[in-house]
Amino acid sequence: MQFHHLASVFSFSNGIRVSRQSPGRHPHRFYSAIGRRFIVPALLLLAGVGCSDVAPGNALNQQPVWRLEAYFTGKKIGYRTILDRDGNVREVARIERVCTLADAVQQGSCEDQIHYEYRNTQLTDKMTWSIHYATDTKSTIQYADGFGELTGGTYGSLIVLSGNRRLPATPVESQDRATVEVRMHLRPGPERPVLQTEGYTYFGIEIGTAQTLWLDR
Repeated sequence: MQFHHLASVFSFSNGIRVSRQSPGRHPHRFYSAIGRRFIVPALLLLAGVGCSDVAPGNALNQQPVWRLEAYFTGKKIGYRTILDRDGNVREVARIERVCTLADAVQQGSCEDQIHYEYRNTQLTDKMTWSIHYATDTKSTIQYADGFGELTGGTYGSLIVLSGNRRLPATPVESQDRATVEVRMHLRPGPERPVLQTEGYTYFGIEIGTAQTLWLDR
């Protein structure tokens, strides 16, 4: 069945997880890998708890307020975890993002260099966005990248987007797609942290999630 196939995509890293390795003759490298691949995802999971729980109505009254043309400029660093429907970490990625504004102030693009840790693979992706402000705290957004197109809007400190999207960490030619809701919660701080949660479903059944912590760099 299609559901079981899509759910299995989130389990692609079975058999190559660091926990099945042994320290061998280079224990410092082994434990460094554990710290990079498991401690960071654990921190992201703890940090991301509040991201999906914030209601748009409550986010309207929170600071800072989203201004995409102010945020999507310069360089960002992202730390991503991909989880199966049971909450098990299946992949970890580090993303280097460079953003530029278009001539029209309310649109722009970003180029991402995504490095997947478990499979040791690199992917280049490009994201474009455009925004139309209805009020100071609400707007509509068009968002697209190599994984699919999303639409939605801003609600103060929260962005909510939805659409059909290629599953995370799948090859560019993959046809594996599911319904997704993406939430990006802008938090206070000098590095302008953003907690991004992507929830993937197939006919209403959850098949996996991806969580990303974005920071200025």
